[in-house]
Amino acid sequence: MNAPVPASLAWTSWPARERPLAALLGLGVVLGFGAVGANMFDHWGVGLGCSVALLASLQRFYFPVRCEIDRSQARVQTLLGARTMPLDTVRRVSQDGKAILLSSRSTPSSLDLIRGLMLPLPAKGSDLVVREVLERIRRGTGSDR
Repeated sequence: MNAPVPASLAWTSWPARERPLAALLGLGVVLGFGAVGANMFDHWGVGLGCSVALLASLQRFYFPVRCEIDRSQARVQTLLGARTMPLDTVRRVSQDGKAILLSSRSTPSSLDLIRGLMLPLPAKGSDLVVREVLERIRRGTGSDR
């Protein structure tokens, strides 16, 4: 007899915490670009703005990302907002060991990162998360992926 499936599966991915050396090196680069911006425009506010803009673009690395998948949708919550995708719209699933990409298109496209939903995987236990996510998507879409 199969055990009942929990209502939702949730995990948190925080790459900067899992790779502190890369995080420190990246932070040095961010501050370096800020210093270059401040020097070029002779104003510290421009340098601060450059650093903040670059850090915001790298927010999925430096801040925790919470992922959740339930019976009907997948959700990714980042520092700057949340995105959801209904499971019945998923046509293709790709995974590379670091993340799972859910796409609403059956053929690969350069726009998959914009149209689709990227679920970053945790450093520990990612194999179990991948298996469970694929099973939930298979159930949610009614297909045999």
